[in-house]
Amino acid sequence: MQRTVLTVDSANGMSAVLDIEKWMFIPPELSVHILRPPVGQWLHLDAVTEVAPGWTGLTTGTLSDRHGPVARSAQSLFVARQPEAPPER
Repeated sequence: MQRTVLTVDSANGMSAVLDIEKWMFIPPELSVHILRPPVGQWLHLDAVTEVAPGWTGLTTGTLSDRHGPVARSAQSLFVARQPEAPPER
């Protein structure tokens, strides 16, 4: 289970829709719904991030092993410009 939660926690970083050198995505919470324990060593994470007007966002993910889905996750996001990022042109 620790590996399951650790893997889905990286969903917002791997599915970023804005340049991560200019924007930060802070997930104030993480919800994980476990369907069953994972089988085997390998896991696949399919993640999608959506950013809404007002700079909030949501990342959702599905974690699977070779037998199918293992868990689903959701992370709300606070999206903000990196302090040292140059202004957009």
